[in-house]
Amino acid sequence: MYLYTCGLLLLAGLAVNVHDRRMFALTALVGASVFIPAPHDTAEHFYLFCASAEIVVGVLAIASHSRAGGAIVNLCILLVIAHALGYALDGSLPFSPYRGIVKLLELMQLSACLVLSPVLVPLLRNCDATTSR
Repeated sequence: MYLYTCGLLLLAGLAVNVHDRRMFALTALVGASVFIPAPHDTAEHFYLFCASAEIVVGVLAIASHSRAGGAIVNLCILLVIAHALGYALDGSLPFSPYRGIVKLLELMQLSACLVLSPVLVPLLRNCDATTSR
């Protein structure tokens, strides 16, 4: 269910950002960081891959100067902290951030790319987006 939701948010985000190259690239990059499978050969390799992927997304979000860049950077910082907690807790089931926190933050990244798109921002900025005539 989680991957279906991520896929729908990614497709919707790519569809509404098709005319803004920076937002389209950022949405594709966030989607790639969610859907590229992490290696599971060793625990250290897994956590290092996940944290470094989020660092790359954060750096490229800063470099893109896009509308959602600031929100994505803040979420990437939280995701790096969550991956560090996952490494420190050694994936123990009751305290593992991968059961909820990481999934929620990744959904928030995709949602930020969708909500801060050039199509939806004018609608959300104007509370009365419909004509009153």
